[in-house]
Amino acid sequence: RAYFDLIGLPPRPEEIAAFLADPRPDAYARLVDNLLARPQYGERWGRHWLDVARYSDGLGGFGQGRLPHAYQYRDWITNAFNRDLSYDQFVRLQIAGPADANSLDTPATGFLALGPTYKSDGGDPDSKAQAQSETLDDRVDTFSRGFLGLTVSCARCHDHKFDPIPTIDYYSLAGVFNNTRSTISPFASPEIVRKYQDAQQAIKQLDAQAKKLQGEYTKGGRKPTPVEQERLKQLRDQSAHAKRIAPPRYPEIHSLVDSGNRDMPIALRGNLRKPGPVAPRRPLRILSENEPPPFQAKGSGRQELAAAITQPGNPLTARVMVNRLWQHHFGRGIVRSSNNFGYIGEEPTHPELLIWLAAELMEGGWTLKR
Repeated sequence: RAYFDLIGLPPRPEEIAAFLADPRPDAYARLVDNLLARPQYGERWGRHWLDVARYSDGLGGFGQGRLPHAYQYRDWITNAFNRDLSYDQFVRLQIAGPADANSLDTPATGFLALGPTYKSDGGDPDSKAQAQSETLDDRVDTFSRGFLGLTVSCARCHDHKFDPIPTIDYYSLAGVFNNTRSTISPFASPEIVRKYQDAQQAIKQLDAQAKKLQGEYTKGGRKPTPVEQERLKQLRDQSAHAKRIAPPRYPEIHSLVDSGNRDMPIALRGNLRKPGPVAPRRPLRILSENEPPPFQAKGSGRQELAAAITQPGNPLTARVMVNRLWQHHFGRGIVRSSNNFGYIGEEPTHPELLIWLAAELMEGGWTLKR
């Protein structure tokens, strides 16, 4: 069971024999530590998280084909579990990204960037607004159910029917993601990017010179002279050599970047073409002991949002994750509806156990392996 739970693979016969022959009283603890240290651990548990992140290598019916660099996020998730990245940092990186643009953690915002970006099917204002609304709803829904176990997207068109989440709080979150955009970014140092671009620019210049001379030498239907032919050959040889020695294209990632810092108005009945009162960007009020202040940052507010949901006083972030751990070890979560801790979700079968596990996670440095 430990093998299947932690690495998803059965033990080999010789591993079973070695365990049964181990007389030490901590033999099982040693076995668990060994399994946690294997690379297959991150593959097994990263796959569970990729379900939460609605991961895909393509966008299916959204008309955008494949996501060629999606694997970078998948590999980052695997590595994050293997290096036991603290869960609070794991959350913050996927929402806001690292402070250093050259960090190896930059693929983390694929959590949001790999989601569907809906396109207008008609180009008219109503179609554009509908596409934007659906894209924002995907971001809010994935964020709220994945990290908080709340169905915040139910408040898109009206106050939530069951949970204390008014429409204005939905647009407080949507306003954060409304100031972002998905893009493809280099996953390499500026020096590597510059060397590649310089090499490609040199190749383009050589090809352009050869093309220009070819046109001049054959103008009016004449044939190039031997000297002209030699000049063309030299340029083409130089281009071929430059292509052979050019550095390979640097790796890239799908990432989320800030594009503004404005609050957005409530969309009356979910229609962005019918704006209502402006919703300040801030955390969900139901998760705050006091009225949370609006975000003041120059950017989208993702940094503040990430900090708000990982601060120790937040009652849901740790509980949602330890419930997912329990679910994948025992088949069912302490809260059976692992994506919905709201009123119509299932009540925890052992609430004190859930609270204790969440406290253990936070007090133990948010380490999942522990």
